[in-house]
Amino acid sequence: MKVFKRASYLLMAVTLIVLMSSPSLGKEVNAAVDTTRPVIQPVADAKIPFSDIDTWKPPKPIAKDNVDGDISEKVVHTFYHNIVGASFNSLEEARKQLKAGITITVKYIVADTSGNRAISVSATFTPVDDDAPKDTIAPIIKRMRNIRYRYGTNFDKWIPKSGKAYDNVDSDISDKIVLKYYTAEGTPLVDLEEARSVLNKGKDVVVTYDVTDIAGNKARTRKVLHDVRNIWGIEPFDPPTR
Repeated sequence: MKVFKRASYLLMAVTLIVLMSSPSLGKEVNAAVDTTRPVIQPVADAKIPFSDIDTWKPPKPIAKDNVDGDISEKVVHTFYHNIVGASFNSLEEARKQLKAGITITVKYIVADTSGNRAISVSATFTPVDDDAPKDTIAPIIKRMRNIRYRYGTNFDKWIPKSGKAYDNVDSDISDKIVLKYYTAEGTPLVDLEEARSVLNKGKDVVVTYDVTDIAGNKARTRKVLHDVRNIWGIEPFDPPTR
């Protein structure tokens, strides 16, 4: 009986040593699973003059992930024929279609290291005559109301309202609006999560809404989230339109 107890104690000790020496203990076993999708910033539609088609390349969007950070270099794109809907990966084929006067769509997708896929983003590219009249009228973004809040408000789940943008040629381009976040002093914030963190500390945050029409005309509006304890000493920073 004593021999059996000693053997049991020995087995328990060996098991404990193995577990303590395992690199996965407290790491892989207890690691939180990343299920958050990365985000690809919208890409503006554009018109491509025939004289520029030979050197044209699809723009590269910015993609960010909550764990991996900036993963823009991992974004892949696919070309689509707007008439028949067929897809192709060759840039030369895309240029060939543009030269034929055919509008193409570029679809962007990316995945993080955990395998989470972003919601795809698409942009349309239309060939135009070099002598065609140019659109020089900027789109219009619906003005956003500023928000006054009291310190202690929980912003952990706060999501800014979607903006509305309209263009004289492209009509509704609300899906092309890009949101960026800044402190009232003008310091850029990485993403929505950092903006929430700043707000939870009772600091003011400026949210900018930027949009570009197919002709490259830009427009911007902004929203300021203001803690009522703070004094409006100066107008909060308004980042310049790029």
